Amino acid sequence: MMREVTRRTALTMLLILPVCLYALEWTPGPKLPYSVLNAAAVTAQGRIYILGGSSGGVDSSNIIDTIMSAPLNPDGSIGEFKIHSAKLPIPLAGQGAGVIDGQIYIYGGYNNNNYTVTGQCWVIPI
Repeated sequence: MMREVTRRTALTMLLILPVCLYALEWTPGPKLPYSVLNAAAVTAQGRIYILGGSSGGVDSSNIIDTIMSAPLNPDGSIGEFKIHSAKLPIPLAGQGAGVIDGQIYIYGGYNNNNYTVTGQCWVIPI
């Protein structure tokens, strides 16, 4: 059900939002099995998934096809990351990702082929 945003609701949101943002604190999570840059991340079925990315520096051409995941614990913490045997269809970095109906969708991104941008979409059931 959508609610109409009234002036009073909007004013309340403007006054409360900055307070909420100042109250937030980042909590360190577990270390990843390796450093990664420009990866996609999604959550589904109680896990967080890290998909592809680059395992080198900013200018690295070491774009990877690895999938890793970790459980999301009931207290909000993240469990230990594990590398999956399943891989992305090609090495990808900078791709988008989402989850719909128990399937992970990845789209776009670039690969090791001279940073060629892909116009592909792939899907895998979780």
